[in-house]
Amino acid sequence: MDAISWVGIRTERFEPMVSFLSDVMGLPTTQRDPYIAVHALPDGELIEVLGPGDRDHEHFTTGPVPGFRVKDVGSAAALIVASGGELVGQGTQLGNGVGWQHFRAPDGNLYEVVSGPFTRGPQQSDDSLRVRGLPWLGSAADDFEAMTSFLTAVLGHGSEFGEPGMQAFRLGSGSVFEVFGPGHHDYDFYGTEARGPVVAFLVDDLQRDWDRLVAAGAERVGDIAGATDWGWAHVRLPDGNLYEILAPRPPRVD
Repeated sequence: MDAISWVGIRTERFEPMVSFLSDVMGLPTTQRDPYIAVHALPDGELIEVLGPGDRDHEHFTTGPVPGFRVKDVGSAAALIVASGGELVGQGTQLGNGVGWQHFRAPDGNLYEVVSGPFTRGPQQSDDSLRVRGLPWLGSAADDFEAMTSFLTAVLGHGSEFGEPGMQAFRLGSGSVFEVFGPGHHDYDFYGTEARGPVVAFLVDDLQRDWDRLVAAGAERVGDIAGATDWGWAHVRLPDGNLYEILAPRPPRVD
C-alpha cells in the first residue's frame, strides 16, 4: 500500500457535502452524475461523494471508505485475505488500468485497494483552503492486536512509532495510518465522535483554516492538538462524518 489515494463518502446529505468540498475546501468537481460527484486534489487523490440514489455502494456503512494505492489489485487482494482481511464484492478492472477491490479489515471498517492513473485536479485558488493531500488516517479498533498484525502483514513491516494502545504505520508515500486500541484516549475520542475511519486533509494554516471551515458550516470538535512539527484539529463536515485537518507548525523563533 503506497498512499491514501481515494476516499469514498456515502451520505444522505449529498448536495451539501458536494457544495462544501467544492466551494469551501476548493476541491473542484471533475465528474458529476445525479448521485456521484468526484473531487480531484492537485496531486491526483480523489474524493468521491455518493448520494442515496447510488445503488453500487450501499455496503459503505462504516463512514468514509479510504482507498490505498497498490501496484496490482489482484495481488493485493490475495495478500489481504491471507493476512486476515475479508474481500467485499467483486474486484473491478477497467480497460484504462484503473482497478479496485473493497475489503473489511479486522477493525470492522471497510477499505479499498486501488490502482491505475487518476486525473490530477487543477491548482486551487488562493482564496480556498488549498487542501494539499491526504496525509493521515486513523481508526479505533476494538481488536487492536488483530488490526496491527494485519497492517504489519499487508505492509510488510511493523509500525514506525507508537505507545501503549497506539501504533502508527507509514505507507510508501509517507502517509501515516494510526490505529488506536481500548484504553488509549484517542480510541475513546474516535469511538465516540466517529463512526468509522477518520481521514485527514493537509492544509497550510491550522487555526485559520479550522476557523474558515467552522464559519462555513462545519462543526468544531475538540481542541487543537499537536506534536513538535505538526498540529491537528477535527471538524464534522456536512456529511455528518468526523475529519481532521493537519498542518506543519511554523518553526520557533527564540
